[in-house]
Amino acid sequence: MRLGYLVSTRSGDSPQSLTEGPHPLFGAGGQMGLVNAANADAGDILVGRVGTVGSVRHVSQPVWATDNTIIVTPAPHVEPRWVAYLLQSSDLGSLASATATAQPLISASEVRATPCPAIDLEEQRRIADFLDDRVARIDQIIAARDAQVELLDRLLLERMRSAVAGVIDPNRGHRSDALRWVEAIHEAAIVLPLSRVVTLQRGVDLTDGERRPGLAKVVTTAGVVGTHDQAIEPGPGVVIGRYGSVGNVHWVDGPYWPHNTTLYVRNDQGNELRWLYYLLRTFPYGAMQARAAIPGVNRNDMATELVAWIPPERQRVSIRWLDRYEEVNTRRRSALRMSVKRLTEYRQSLITAAVTGQLDVTTAGRGVRG
Repeated sequence: MRLGYLVSTRSGDSPQSLTEGPHPLFGAGGQMGLVNAANADAGDILVGRVGTVGSVRHVSQPVWATDNTIIVTPAPHVEPRWVAYLLQSSDLGSLASATATAQPLISASEVRATPCPAIDLEEQRRIADFLDDRVARIDQIIAARDAQVELLDRLLLERMRSAVAGVIDPNRGHRSDALRWVEAIHEAAIVLPLSRVVTLQRGVDLTDGERRPGLAKVVTTAGVVGTHDQAIEPGPGVVIGRYGSVGNVHWVDGPYWPHNTTLYVRNDQGNELRWLYYLLRTFPYGAMQARAAIPGVNRNDMATELVAWIPPERQRVSIRWLDRYEEVNTRRRSALRMSVKRLTEYRQSLITAAVTGQLDVTTAGRGVRG
């Protein structure tokens, strides 16, 4: 059986003429604001038509759905939550096709063509109740894992900033200073503008058509994107994202070509390059962006920012500590991400098994793996 026998579909509408009001405004990617009218009722399901293609959201109150969505309305004898779970199990995003503008989208007819088992209303409700409970538990575990990853990232940045300033042991050998983004610096540190520590240079333009296969890595804001048969620098090197992913810092082994969307270390001024890599990773790009009139990293603005310079022998101590700390942090982060991946896969397989009747929800065990 096809889902179209159990539901009706229609496209959402543009919110252009609406004003602010009490009703949530939803696009394919989620809630966008509040408006004064609704075009979808409680119990309807919103499917991402374009943008976040194939996203599925069951709404519990009247909302306005934009024209980036498809509104799915179950028949009176159909449990809306079961329909939402069925659509989640169907991988609608894989049905997306590119239009003349190369933007992937799905159609209402494809949603209605979703295969669906013949299950009576009472069983649909049992399945939906079961999944509401189990999916909520799994989502709580996933949220906790994500929060742990965020905490690891925050701790890494804090420890990295301290270590770059020479503070390995917070209980000795340091002093508080005037740096607004570092709590303490080593007693041997000297506060200098960045221009006295490192020379940064803007990257060089290289179009896709100009690239020729070679040994030099082409590095953009996003990282290594290909190779070229000529290099700007012999490497190793440090490259910073200037636009787009502002503040992305990349360590590059071997010869490389830094793209014009980046800055790169042109002269280490006698400092350890690996220490400069960590220094630039801890740089307060966010604060600079907040002050900037134009989005992006400006090397002239960076040049005047004060940093804690430590002597090369202290730099080498910090590098050894940071390399070890980051290795441990990476392992922990990878383990958490793998846990999230497995939980997400389990969540999807559980939904699929339940909505299709492969899993008897009346006898299923109560344990949630994770």
